[in-house]
Amino acid sequence: MSVPPNFEDSSTNSVEEERIAIEEQTINEETPNEYGLKYWLITLLLLAIPFVNIGFIIYWAFFEKKEPRKSFTRAYLIIFGSFFVLYMLLIAVFFFFFAMAYFQDPYEYFGESTNKYSDEYGYSEDYEYTEDYLYEDSYLPTSYYDTSVVNGVEIADSWTELNYDYEWELFVDLYVSGEQEVNEIKLKVEQVDIDGTVLNTSYETFNERYLPGNNYQVQLDLTDSYDPNVAELWISIVGENDLNNL
Repeated sequence: MSVPPNFEDSSTNSVEEERIAIEEQTINEETPNEYGLKYWLITLLLLAIPFVNIGFIIYWAFFEKKEPRKSFTRAYLIIFGSFFVLYMLLIAVFFFFFAMAYFQDPYEYFGESTNKYSDEYGYSEDYEYTEDYLYEDSYLPTSYYDTSVVNGVEIADSWTELNYDYEWELFVDLYVSGEQEVNEIKLKVEQVDIDGTVLNTSYETFNERYLPGNNYQVQLDLTDSYDPNVAELWISIVGENDLNNL
């Protein structure tokens, strides 16, 4: 019986390969995996500790010699850094537009402005003013009043506003604190410059029936005779023989 060529060599190779495979399987079964479940559980637990995790990430990323923690932490730092820069850019853009909208007209940045024309007091011609809704203007004169009681009447409040015709007006709240009915109230209005100089003085008389214990409001139109650019208006109630009751 003839033997095929290289029969002994092929048989020897097959036996040798089988022996090596068995040895590798035995080694794998007896030697635990260094990067198995326990390894990653410890890694994740260390990363979950506040502040401590920062130290471990830096150490593993730059000083660790073994894989795979070194590659893992470096990839983690790259992703974290990218998202951090992106968040900072978004926050910067948000605050930029917020600041522009707060300190400037928002329509200048976000659309066409509806303030096509503004008068000298800063009110737009496009706005629809009504007599029932008056707009306060910070540039109008500040009004002050004397708290003295004259003929049973005192001033409770006063303020200036701009009406629907772009004319500024003075409003005065009166309170009848006496015990008798009042049929006439005379107000003195002085416009005072910033240095205390009285620029204009006028008297307004109101002939109505004012009952004790009640509040009343009177309105004065000062557009023609008073300058809205001057700082202050002083209001007081004057008696029949006293025209300097300030």
